[in-house]
Amino acid sequence: GRLSQGDFERVCLAIEPGLDARELLRLFGQARATQAIPGRDLPEEIDVHAFLRHFGPASPVPPMSQAGQDRWAVSTLRRIARTTSGALTTPEQAFRKFDMDGNGAMNQLELEHFLRTQEPGLTQNDIEWLWRLADLDGNGHVTLQEFCHALQQLQIEAERAQTSGSTARHQVIEVKVAQLARLLQKRGFGLDNALQLYDRSGSGFLDRASFQKLLQAANFRLVDWEVDEIVAQCDTACDGRLDSRELLR
Repeated sequence: GRLSQGDFERVCLAIEPGLDARELLRLFGQARATQAIPGRDLPEEIDVHAFLRHFGPASPVPPMSQAGQDRWAVSTLRRIARTTSGALTTPEQAFRKFDMDGNGAMNQLELEHFLRTQEPGLTQNDIEWLWRLADLDGNGHVTLQEFCHALQQLQIEAERAQTSGSTARHQVIEVKVAQLARLLQKRGFGLDNALQLYDRSGSGFLDRASFQKLLQAANFRLVDWEVDEIVAQCDTACDGRLDSRELLR
């Protein structure tokens, strides 16, 4: 099989979520360089079998002095290829492999198994963060669409972090608010309508308790720090209340 640049970067991010946009570009460039044919342009896609032959567990360790090599990229690509143990595939193929019961959705244990296979050094907080990113509707299962969306989101956030310096915490909040809005929309509510419903005074502001009631009614799970962060980011009056207009931006 072959991987486009986007698919290749998503696989890299699934294994090493901390990679930024510039590092992903270096990895893709080095992977293309190893598959170059003399006299021809660099390939636009990565041949998976050739990649694994060059960087996988059975490949010889190349000399670090070899001309044209990016030492960091070569080391990282070898780690990525070896972590996959010959199973480097498209996101769709990876999903099918780790959907252990074949029911078309990953539960939290299945996703954790996938993540730890790709990156054994992940902490439990990392696992929780990635699960919450993937489980868009909060129903306890991750579909193929949600799985692919999570990998794409990791790529987008890596690019944002590179260009704007946004913190991971701020990025998580953006994702969670978007997920809440989509969940409400599926149930026939706009986020603005839900905010108005729980704004008993009609002031345009919700205190923390009212916002939590909205979340409970929507059956949308947020941990305490996520609620605190949303309220803090939308506290335009500096009085501990959430400004509905700010949240809707």
